[in-house]
Amino acid sequence: MSLDEYGFLSEDIIHFQKHIHEQYAKYFDLIDRVNAFCQQAKFRLSIHSRDGREMAAACLILKLLNDMQAAILLAEHGMASQARTLIRTGLEAFIILANVCHVDEFWRSFFRSDQKARLKLLRAIHDNPSVVFAEVRPHVTPELIDQLNQEVKEMGITEEKVIKLACRVKLMPLYDSLYRLFSQDVHSSPRALEEYCLFDQNDELAGFRWGPKTEELAAEFTVIPRIMILGFAAINELFDLKLDEALASFDAELKLLENPPDRDQSIQPTQK
Repeated sequence: MSLDEYGFLSEDIIHFQKHIHEQYAKYFDLIDRVNAFCQQAKFRLSIHSRDGREMAAACLILKLLNDMQAAILLAEHGMASQARTLIRTGLEAFIILANVCHVDEFWRSFFRSDQKARLKLLRAIHDNPSVVFAEVRPHVTPELIDQLNQEVKEMGITEEKVIKLACRVKLMPLYDSLYRLFSQDVHSSPRALEEYCLFDQNDELAGFRWGPKTEELAAEFTVIPRIMILGFAAINELFDLKLDEALASFDAELKLLENPPDRDQSIQPTQK
């Protein structure tokens, strides 16, 4: 079961996983502790079953944690691009979570937006002649579409873009940096495809990469715990969890990983 024959499903991937853990031991130490803290903190959420805002926040923080754990599993196996795709998904969950926690009544419009998405899907099924929808198309009647369309109009339901949500809660620096950067992998942009190419010293294509990426993973292994910390910082106030001190401590550790003290020290010229 070699890597060439079975790809990332090969048993050989275990050796790469071990190498990545050794290479980024300091990152995994912090990730493990942040993850364990967040997993324990989720049980402190006291949710009232009829409080839509609390329910939305709880579901979003759970999704965010699952997204980040999935990203870790992918990154530690060398699937960096796929990990970045999930990181970007987690960033979107965090932006929505921040709006739920800090913007009164946002949760109502957020849940209602599902009706707009449902309307789009029903219209697509109704208008698409593909046999894929042959069984379900008879149930998507013009009357059903008209009824749902009327409900959407009467309730004034709109879909808000992520950029608008980020701007509302003052997260544009995050959106314009990490969100845009990791969106390249989501959309299979030309820049994201470079990871699969090998170039020679003349920048000519020399081959393709299909194996695990084991180097230059620091960005992924710092963003993952960052999103976990940000997620619980957003939910901390809503549920009065009193996690400020612990989150601040993790944040300080993470900043040291992101910017080690010796990073900015310039190399002194050799004395002759």
